[in-house]
Amino acid sequence: MSKQITIQARPTRKPNADQWVSQEPLSEPPATEKLKRLTVDIDSELHRRLRVHSVTNDLPIASLVRNLIEEYLVSQDTMTN
Repeated sequence: MSKQITIQARPTRKPNADQWVSQEPLSEPPATEKLKRLTVDIDSELHRRLRVHSVTNDLPIASLVRNLIEEYLVSQDTMTN
């Protein structure tokens, strides 16, 4: 009684995967600033909408959130001054 195992060929790489990985980030903060991590809990529907918007606009969620926080803080500063 011998068991026969068939070895399949290695799957081929998707041609654009390497290009996608090597792309520069779209909108990252300057490297001179020390980054701090922020964790926010949101419901699954809001997360789904955020992810769809992010993919549709080709903008990472982290960059989108950073921009929104910055815009909010600038608007608050102009209201207080």
